[in-house]
Amino acid sequence: MSSQPAEPFGDLSETERGIWDALRARGACFAHSLPQGDPAAQTQALLSLAKQGLVTADSFAPVRYLVREKGIDALPAKRRTSARVNLKLAGRWEALCPPAQTGLPLQIDAAFDRYTLLCRETAREAGLPWAQALILLRTMEWQGAVRRGYFLRGFSGAQFVRSPELAAFTAALHAVRGDAEIHWLSAADPAQIAGRLLPHGEGREFTCVAATAVGYHHGEVAALAERSGASFRCLEPSLLRPALESYIRAFKTGRIYPGKRKLQLAEFSPETAEWLPIVGFRREMQYWLLDRTR
Repeated sequence: MSSQPAEPFGDLSETERGIWDALRARGACFAHSLPQGDPAAQTQALLSLAKQGLVTADSFAPVRYLVREKGIDALPAKRRTSARVNLKLAGRWEALCPPAQTGLPLQIDAAFDRYTLLCRETAREAGLPWAQALILLRTMEWQGAVRRGYFLRGFSGAQFVRSPELAAFTAALHAVRGDAEIHWLSAADPAQIAGRLLPHGEGREFTCVAATAVGYHHGEVAALAERSGASFRCLEPSLLRPALESYIRAFKTGRIYPGKRKLQLAEFSPETAEWLPIVGFRREMQYWLLDRTR
């Protein structure tokens, strides 16, 4: 990525160019520090630059303004002026640094660096045009630079791994299959792939938000904690106790729900209820509680 803001695409008005040059030269600035001129023109210039992805602000005020722009334009003059003043007082503005344009081989390398395995789904997440990338990946396969296979169930079509990384990648897959531990991740963690790169299994659906934690066993979703820990589901009955114990360890070490001091469990199966006092939960009114520090 370029260390300096790149030149904008397309033509800018004189006011937009003045603001853009000032932000590039000075760094983040409040609106009153930028070239003034007509206040309404300055506001429109800032919004236009924001629409083009050339500047950003400290707050969501520009986004909220743009979402409501047509409605604001219909307001009486006094309220329109007030909305524009509030927008300009919402924080500092800063020129963005658009990523340098790269060729397809460099984009493929970047996708491999991030995901190790490249297929239709990971290419989509990386913003890689799959049809064009597939042509180049086939050539790379003939050259011996990548290896093609069907390494992971659930991904569609061909899957590619760079040849020097193949042994380590397959060893990691075998290690996951042989690992008896249940590993917990936030459902919003980039490393959590169910519902993001892979479809949910039947009966194992969940929302990919920070309030949900996912327990993986042998690479499969085995348990779920939802609503910030208020609900717990074990999807593999034989793993109920280890799922609870690993869930407690993940919480106490801050791997999941790091901002919470205690869990309040309210929804669970009758089988789960039998294990709660054994693994460390305590009853309080209608909840079962778990303190991080106890």
